[in-house]
Amino acid sequence: MKLLKYVAGLAVAVALTACGGGGGNPGTPSGSPLAPASSPVVTPAPNANVASIMINASSGVLNADGTSSKTFTVFALTSGNASVSGATIDLAATNGVILSVPSVVTTATGAIVTMTAVSSDQTNRISTLTASCAACTASPATSQVNVVGASIALNNSGVSSLVVGGSSPTLNATVKDVFGVAMAGVTVSFAATDSAVLGLSAPTGVTNGSGVATVTVSALAAGSASINVSALGNAKSQAYASGVATAVLAVTSPANNAILVTNIAKTITVSAPGASTVTFATTLGTFNGATSQIVPVSGGIASADLISLQAGTASITMIDNLSPPRSVNLTLVVSPPVSAVNKILLSSSRTTLPIATAGNQSSLTLTARAVMLINSQTDQSVANVPIAFSMTGGPGAGEFLTPALAYTDSAGYAVATFTAGTAASIPNGIVISAKVQDSNPVVQTGTSLSSNDVQLTIGGQALSVAFGPASVLGESSDKTLYIQAYSVQVTDANNNPVSGQVVTLRMRPVAFSLGDACTFTATYCSEDWNANNSLESAVEDGVRIPTTVATAGTCPRVQADILKAAAVPAGTSDGILTPANSDGGSVPATVITDASGIAAFNLTYLKGSAIWIINRLTATVSSSGTETSKSTIFRLAPTVPDVGPPCSLPASPYSY
Repeated sequence: MKLLKYVAGLAVAVALTACGGGGGNPGTPSGSPLAPASSPVVTPAPNANVASIMINASSGVLNADGTSSKTFTVFALTSGNASVSGATIDLAATNGVILSVPSVVTTATGAIVTMTAVSSDQTNRISTLTASCAACTASPATSQVNVVGASIALNNSGVSSLVVGGSSPTLNATVKDVFGVAMAGVTVSFAATDSAVLGLSAPTGVTNGSGVATVTVSALAAGSASINVSALGNAKSQAYASGVATAVLAVTSPANNAILVTNIAKTITVSAPGASTVTFATTLGTFNGATSQIVPVSGGIASADLISLQAGTASITMIDNLSPPRSVNLTLVVSPPVSAVNKILLSSSRTTLPIATAGNQSSLTLTARAVMLINSQTDQSVANVPIAFSMTGGPGAGEFLTPALAYTDSAGYAVATFTAGTAASIPNGIVISAKVQDSNPVVQTGTSLSSNDVQLTIGGQALSVAFGPASVLGESSDKTLYIQAYSVQVTDANNNPVSGQVVTLRMRPVAFSLGDACTFTATYCSEDWNANNSLESAVEDGVRIPTTVATAGTCPRVQADILKAAAVPAGTSDGILTPANSDGGSVPATVITDASGIAAFNLTYLKGSAIWIINRLTATVSSSGTETSKSTIFRLAPTVPDVGPPCSLPASPYSY
């Protein structure tokens, strides 16, 4: 019995083999038990042909602003430098940048990858892009990019010639981000190239609310040296020369750019070795009632008292009586006393800023100017005034104001920074105020004589979208297509541009026309009245409802009403939608707005669709859960030469 089952099974197996179809050896009958199994054809993977990888980079640096990008084209090449299509190239980058994709598949013209640097990391650095492939013989290719973030500006108080044992001027380092906004809390390093010549009050400093870190520099010995200043990967250098007191005429006090309070005398002292007299002269204020005074030198020192009733900048020159004479200059900032402040002028670098997104926070600068109003026409800036900044309102989604307290500089300005959070505010819903700390009577914004408080809006939400075509219609190189350039613009609640906004584009034919010789004779609503790109033959195929460009926007509603009423005009029933969606041409699915809130795109369509298709183009933006759209309905246009006479375009491809 078992033997019979075995024989029967073998017979079935042979029979199945006989019915197995192609793939056998051409010299052996396919039904033969001796026919070999078919072998699949193995096509070498594209990566196996890659002998080298090349990266071409776009020119320029990469700004750490979260929106700028740098483009790279990656090529996969054979040993003969022919381009390989279909090769998978893996990508990696160093130092905190973001790549648009982790890998690319090459074409004959390469493959594109973009790199961005988030604004939250303002370090100046070099990022390396590495392109490599698996299962290939190519060595990884690299390309380096300079990522530009924070900048440093130095102010050495106007003094570069120092005297050993003399005054120690200040060296200020101002740190700003790539947007030009002052950065608080940044550690700044200071180092002398020759520590035997120059001394520093501290090796590091931390920037204040105005983005400034300060160190004092002193001369330790005669010679020349520099102070190297660095922060966030950026570096600057300030050169100094120092000499002994017996060799130069030098100011020993006060420091350059020091504050001179109005109506209070300040003594200016110079070291004048070898001289018998020194002449002091000033552009503002007086020495003993005159703009200049000759002072005798005693013990190598000469001093004079300067007093000024008027605020401003006093430029003082000292000249001794040696031959040739030696001279030295000094600048003093003349300011009213802090107690004289009776007015604050508060301003903002802008009043609207976008909401914060992952890795990208937006900030603005608030500037308070402390002023002494003398009369209705004259006011003077006041230095060293403590200004308290405060904020009310806002959605409470991480927005913040810093610092709470800042002192005005020599020009009377105090600076604060406001940073947006992750939620939008109502228009003008955030109020920033400034007042003089502990002033009596209270001097603050929002009350006379001061300016108004500053009202801010955290926007960036796309509340308005508009678009329009170029006035010139283009053509493809083979003259088969029309190319219509468009721009779409996105603005927020205050009509400020919204950058980096994704705009979704949708387009479909809503109507079509009949006719020939570039003249349409009738226009009907699209059969696809519910816009689902699917033919419901019972209620759509052959439906002909007259319309125009002006009324085509009502086609879905009107057509639905007619269908419900069962009054369906009869037209050509051909089993397909009229017109096909592709007849309307194409637009990109999405575009992204630039810094001006504008994105450009092209509408491309066949010349055979011109005149005969009416399109609806819709742009949609979404923010904070709210979606906003704008649509336009238009007939696809031809160029003037193509409509003749004679007309060179085909007749309508549609029938009644």
